[in-house]
Amino acid sequence: GYAPSMALSSPAWLRWQCNLTAATASEQVQVARQMASLPQTEVAFSQGEISYRHAALIARTASQLGDKFDSQAETILVTAARELDPWRLRRATTFLRHYLEPDGVLADANQAHERRFLYLSQTFDGVFRLDGQLDADGGAALQTALDSLMGPPAADDDRTGSQCRL
Repeated sequence: GYAPSMALSSPAWLRWQCNLTAATASEQVQVARQMASLPQTEVAFSQGEISYRHAALIARTASQLGDKFDSQAETILVTAARELDPWRLRRATTFLRHYLEPDGVLADANQAHERRFLYLSQTFDGVFRLDGQLDADGGAALQTALDSLMGPPAADDDRTGSQCRL
C-alpha cells in the first residue's frame, strides 16, 4: 500500500504519514507482519482485549523463541496480557523464555554482563559525575549498598530519594 505514495518502504511511509521515529515505525511493521502467525494475539488485539504494547511483547517473544514458541505458549501470554500491564507481561515473557530456552536467556545475561560500565569523572569546576550501566547482579548489589547507607528518612526530611543518596 505504500508504493503509490513513492515511499521506499512500509516503515518509511509510516514515518512520513504518522510522524513516527524510524525505530517505532520499524517495530510496528514487524509486529504487523507477525500477527498472521499469532492468531490468538491478533484476535485479542483486534477486539481491544490487549494493547499494542502487549501484542508487541508477544510478537517479540515469538520471534526470539522461533520454533519453540507454539500455540500453548501464545495462549499463556495472551491470557496473561488480558490481566497484566505491559511491564508485568514483560516479566512473564522472560519467565517463559527461561523455561523454553534456558541457553538463550543465559546468552542474554552474558551480553548484559559484557555491556556493563561505570565512569566517574571530575569536571573542570570540581563536580564529580557518575555514569554507568550495570547488569542485574551489579545493580542489585549497588542498590543494597545504597539502601543500607541511607536508613529511614527523618520525619522533617523533604528531599527526594536521589537527593538523600548524596
